[in-house]
Amino acid sequence: MMSGSKTLNFGVIMKLKKYDIIAIICVAVIVIISYITVNLLRNDEADTVVIYVDGKIEKKLDLNKNQEYKVNVDNGYNIIRIKDKKAKIKESDCSNQTCVNMGTISKDGQTLICLPHKVEVTIVSDDKSEVDVIAR
Repeated sequence: MMSGSKTLNFGVIMKLKKYDIIAIICVAVIVIISYITVNLLRNDEADTVVIYVDGKIEKKLDLNKNQEYKVNVDNGYNIIRIKDKKAKIKESDCSNQTCVNMGTISKDGQTLICLPHKVEVTIVSDDKSEVDVIAR
């Protein structure tokens, strides 16, 4: 009699596992399709560097032109370098230098930040048909 109840419980467990597997597969397919769709519609070719100071636009620079721009703030400065379609904070007189060590950015939506100076450097695309994957 006990073996019959074990079989019944085992059958219920197997049935639940079957539906769990189906649910997991469905979720995985939806995630994969969403990821592919977003990446196909997204344009990583960006052409503008926008520099914000304290949340306000300070300057827009062409990412295709090698140049440097000095951002002067009340408590110091940052030098932004654009070279080979990549932007970086080349120099800063902030205390922690985290912004200088962040490396380069080159794709739409990528950002560099200097918290002590409230400076944000963001790559943007001028393509208005692009899907806004990263909302501000």
